[in-house]
Amino acid sequence: MNQADQVADLNQHQQNLLQQQVQELCTRMVPQRIQMLAGYKVQQQRVSVKLDAMESPYSWGANEQQGWQDCLSACAINRYPDATCSRLKARWRQVLQLAPTQDLLFGNGSDELIQLLLLSLFTPGATLVNLVPGFVMYQHIAQAIGYTCHSVALDADFSMDFASVQKALERYQPKVLFIARPNNPTGNAFDRKTISRIIAASPGLVVIDEAYSGFCSDHCLDMLHQYPNVLIMRTMSKMGLAGLRFGLLIGHQQWIAQWDKVRLPYNINSLTQAGMLFALEHVPLIHQQTEAICRDREITYQALQKMPELEVFPTQANFITLRSRHITADALFQALLRAGILVKNLHGMHPLTKECLRISIGTPEENQQVIDQIKRAIMQA
Repeated sequence: MNQADQVADLNQHQQNLLQQQVQELCTRMVPQRIQMLAGYKVQQQRVSVKLDAMESPYSWGANEQQGWQDCLSACAINRYPDATCSRLKARWRQVLQLAPTQDLLFGNGSDELIQLLLLSLFTPGATLVNLVPGFVMYQHIAQAIGYTCHSVALDADFSMDFASVQKALERYQPKVLFIARPNNPTGNAFDRKTISRIIAASPGLVVIDEAYSGFCSDHCLDMLHQYPNVLIMRTMSKMGLAGLRFGLLIGHQQWIAQWDKVRLPYNINSLTQAGMLFALEHVPLIHQQTEAICRDREITYQALQKMPELEVFPTQANFITLRSRHITADALFQALLRAGILVKNLHGMHPLTKECLRISIGTPEENQQVIDQIKRAIMQA
């Protein structure tokens, strides 16, 4: 063995020893609850039709695109952003027609707001009640912080049983309960009367996550006028602005003041603030796009529902969840992937989503490709 090989062997031995030391430190210092967590996985596939993440298929038109770029180019990126988002907050107050006693908190997407809220409420022994199947980040973030999480399963049709939720609230006394309306990954909007009963029975906060409110027939913003323990969470990610990573929390001033103490300074960067202000000048265009998605959702839903090999669930979101009765969800997922179409495979996520896929609504052409490829996969099975 020459000298270079000896040095290489020595370096490799040192690296192996270093890695062993790092592993021992991680095992000793990182809490077990973190070590046991599985990281949130985002599908990474090169496809021609991407319908897995509930993104809008539409961006700005040519004129708006140029105006948006001009708006961003005027940002002084050598300076810190407005720490309080004063202009943006004033504009959102107008859009939402908030009462003087209500306030807003902005986050880097809804995920940051979920994390901030759960951090603020945490005390040793704190619990969270989680509706399943539902948005996985509620439980993921709560477990990372140290909450004890208790799941309440939805009914077979994905509706919410008040008696089951009430029992969990009484038994576990959760600090917070998240209710996604419409629900992800099922697409249905829970009954407002049932939500009102749950709010009244809850010993803690109820956060109604309206990430898909733009595609729903109604919303729950009015509940802020009725209950002291309600917060509303929204995002612009589903309505063509996913890349800006912008979420907002709406609630009584006293709650928002507490969360604002924990919010990191400058959490909304200058480009996002400028982009959102520009977007709010073009609300009619955003509404046109969401209305088009709703129309295309209905067309796609009706076409899929005609296939007896599928169970297609009602939806008020910008996606459709279906169950494959003829072939496995894995086989149907792979057939679509081979055709260049990426959707979300829900099989294995929860017993209620057995053999289910979730398909975002795309352009009319993309939706038709999905319909055609599902028909083809069923015929070839």
